[in-house]
Amino acid sequence: MDPEELYGVAYEEIRPENFKVYVGSEYLHPQLSPQQVHRISKPPQFENYNPCSYLGDIAIIELDKDISPMEASPICLPQKDEKLAKTFTAIGYGIDPNHPNPKNKVLNWLQAV
Repeated sequence: MDPEELYGVAYEEIRPENFKVYVGSEYLHPQLSPQQVHRISKPPQFENYNPCSYLGDIAIIELDKDISPMEASPICLPQKDEKLAKTFTAIGYGIDPNHPNPKNKVLNWLQAV
């Protein structure tokens, strides 16, 4: 799916078969740096997603198969009742209404929160 097609679409309406997942820091483009394509096994759940403000536009997705250690490193997720630290770091690439990118309506800058 083209990123322009995703702009303004409510995530709950996107079916898993429309997603292609590429992992690793070497991936640039399917024709320029071919890698294994992964699929999502079920639709992502965005419990607090607001399509008007883009708040809550983060989800954990489950892939249909394991990723090779040659492609990427796994992250560690806490257990259900595990005591958590007070501060976390999340890095992502997406829309930030406070710092719009005039060159691209869909995606903005890499950010650390």
